[in-house]
Amino acid sequence: MIERFVTMCLAALSFGFVSNAAASDGVCTGLSGGAVVELKRMSLRTAKSANHIVVLNIIGTEAAETYRLTADGRRIKIMRATSDNASCAFIYASQVEQIHVYLKAGDDSFDGRTMTNELHVWAGEGDDEVMGGRGKDRLFGGPGNDELRGFSGRDKLVGGIGNDVLIGGDDKDVLEGRDGDDILAGGTGYDILNGGSGRNQLFQGDIVTSAKEQGAQY
Repeated sequence: MIERFVTMCLAALSFGFVSNAAASDGVCTGLSGGAVVELKRMSLRTAKSANHIVVLNIIGTEAAETYRLTADGRRIKIMRATSDNASCAFIYASQVEQIHVYLKAGDDSFDGRTMTNELHVWAGEGDDEVMGGRGKDRLFGGPGNDELRGFSGRDKLVGGIGNDVLIGGDDKDVLEGRDGDDILAGGTGYDILNGGSGRNQLFQGDIVTSAKEQGAQY
């Protein structure tokens, strides 16, 4: 799946650019199929202060989609593929602090493994696969049998309605299975695992191959 996805993106049909991310909001129309990329200012308020950050929003569609994010220091590259087309967008946003991804319906895949920005990903409906990055990520499953992977950083992984697989990474992670018969694997670090309702399996330590690939019953 990943190899085919990368090949399709090499011949991408459209490119979009947004510059001066900190100066104003912008909308990039580089992604095809109705997907949206936008830059927004957000206010983070606490009891003592209010800070403003720039958030990159990626809003998917009802189709089954595959997203992959990479960065080269100055730009964030967003690659999107479906069963019949592919497109790419470049975002010049050196001051982007968080990336929010909304996948919606369909059996979707998201790969943010090379990113150091804080990722917040909502899987939506369908059997989805979400791979976080190197920062402090927040990954949320939805209705369906989802697989969430945290990788490095202090991550929080939350399943949803369905039989989910949650795999932590190389830091102190929090894994919550919620509804369904879930598999939770903490990885290295001092992790907190909460299976929620259902018949769950909880593991502590490294898992190289996911439980789905091993054919585990969950």
